[in-house]
Amino acid sequence: MTRRLPDISAGSALTLHVAGRRIELLHPGRPAHTTGDLIAWLPEERVLFSGDLVFAGLTPLVFMGSVDGALAAVDWLESLQPDVVVPGHGPVLTATGITRVLDEHRRYYRLLLDTAQDGLSRGLTPLQAARQVDLGEFTDWADAERIVLNLHRVYADHAGRDFDVIAAFGDAVAWLGHPMHTSV
Repeated sequence: MTRRLPDISAGSALTLHVAGRRIELLHPGRPAHTTGDLIAWLPEERVLFSGDLVFAGLTPLVFMGSVDGALAAVDWLESLQPDVVVPGHGPVLTATGITRVLDEHRRYYRLLLDTAQDGLSRGLTPLQAARQVDLGEFTDWADAERIVLNLHRVYADHAGRDFDVIAAFGDAVAWLGHPMHTSV
């Protein structure tokens, strides 16, 4: 296998035509899941490949992006009015499933922002804030410890400082009460 550097890149948008099909690669305009998010939008088919801007049935992760940006990205994705969404994680979504999952994302991101605002006003660390929040409808989502990572992102953005990966993951492990596991 020969490896080579890409010869095409996209900043904010790139339109491809593959086998007669129009594919638009689009950036949400600001950091969301990460700074380099891209979606693939097939406008004629109304199919959206959202990447990790959508997590269906598990906790979204935005610690390398922005909670405010992820919240804005939900509205942006919805404005495309897709008939089908292929999320970065979880099952393919259609019709009411799209609306339900995007609304869940909005509520989760607002919970994060409200929890961070409360924690900051009370002088709590992200871990302390995470330990005090009631996850409510999100309690049963897989990877709930991401609340800690996501709160670290909000706190870092609020303070105008870099995200501390080591501290965030240390706190996520502490929140879980046991070492995190990864699957290959």
